[in-house]
Amino acid sequence: MAAPSVAVIGGGAIGLSTALHLAELGADDVVVLERSHVAAESSGLSVGIIETQYVEPLDIELRVRSMELFRRLERDRGLHVVRNGYLRLVHSADRLPAFEASMELQRELGVADACVLDAAGVQELVPDLRCDDVAGGLWGPSDGYIDGHLEKIAEGSGLGQSTAANVTQRLAGSDQHVVVVRERVMLSGWVWLLALLGGIYRFRTRHADHAAAVLAVAPIPLFLLPYGGEVLLRLYFFMLPFVAFFAAALLVPSEAEQAGGGTRGRPAILRTVRDTVVFGLAGSLLLAASFVARYGNERMDAYSPAETAAVHELYRIAPLGSYLLAETNYLPWKYQDYEWSKTDPTRRRHKYLSLANEWSAQPNKSTGDMVKWAAQSLRANATLRRPAGFVILTASQRAHEEILGGLAPSTLDEFEMLLMRSGKFELVYSNRDAKIYVRNPGK
Repeated sequence: MAAPSVAVIGGGAIGLSTALHLAELGADDVVVLERSHVAAESSGLSVGIIETQYVEPLDIELRVRSMELFRRLERDRGLHVVRNGYLRLVHSADRLPAFEASMELQRELGVADACVLDAAGVQELVPDLRCDDVAGGLWGPSDGYIDGHLEKIAEGSGLGQSTAANVTQRLAGSDQHVVVVRERVMLSGWVWLLALLGGIYRFRTRHADHAAAVLAVAPIPLFLLPYGGEVLLRLYFFMLPFVAFFAAALLVPSEAEQAGGGTRGRPAILRTVRDTVVFGLAGSLLLAASFVARYGNERMDAYSPAETAAVHELYRIAPLGSYLLAETNYLPWKYQDYEWSKTDPTRRRHKYLSLANEWSAQPNKSTGDMVKWAAQSLRANATLRRPAGFVILTASQRAHEEILGGLAPSTLDEFEMLLMRSGKFELVYSNRDAKIYVRNPGK
């Protein structure tokens, strides 16, 4: 295969836009390289809102130019855009001049319908909105969102990915994790079975619960979207209120049923010992299963006080501008100093790095290679007249990788051993659950 004239790496919004504009500018043989499928990462998770209601001139101009492209795609390619408008609120009157300036700039750039509303105008536009703390708003009637979900489902491109991300890939990791995941699946199935039986019971007793039944199953088509490993969790919570209603209906009678049978003041469903035992067993099983499902992976989900203390110490000793490297991002950090600007030193706090992320991007590297990468990355920051870097190792990071089948404990042990033997790192803090190493910039 001949080498392309231009290769664009990444099939997300930026990569595809780059390829499109290169082709329009006359570039020949433009190839987009994507390891999975188009919009497989963050671009595919966007809610699709398109609007120009910003206050910074660069932000406004970028979005006005983007809207021109969306209008062209809407006209020439049939892109479905729902133009229901976009309203940006402000709670302080001293911000309204910035909205006025935004409106003027938008109109200069061709957005003729952008306007500034006072509190009364906002209330008239959105009657159900409480406006006692609203000073005004910036309103763009021609803004809206891209409605491409139906087309995506029809194409069926997300079924294989969703099945892998939500089913097969979840049933991996340590033996303990697999047991917990299977128990969660069984718990969900048990709740849905109760709901199914409760729904059958309600319809056989002529209860008109059609709306609740439709809402209970309405989220299911979302599974076809290439959304990643969280879609089942979201589906479960979207359906849960209605599923819980039907499950409870199987065990708890309606007021009419209570009035029509049994002793006065005593629920009909509990008027026999058998019904009481069934109700108690169902509740007990659900309670016990929920406890395991919630706390089965507690080693990974809970941070110890020692780990929290280590992170506090890391922020205390790391000067602003430091590189901070962890085995994985699973630790209690990034609650401060997370801004990082390449051009503005006043917005340069800390840069966060992850060994697991780097290793997943370059899986063929050895443990020794990763130690060299860590040493070079942290030293490079120090040679740019910035502080030396730090490495933080904690128990929850290791538990996370072990439970989910990531980096093996033996690999992490080898990484720390080679880190210490390299002579390029010095241990500056240690407790029972965490260690902090600083990069020696002189080596």
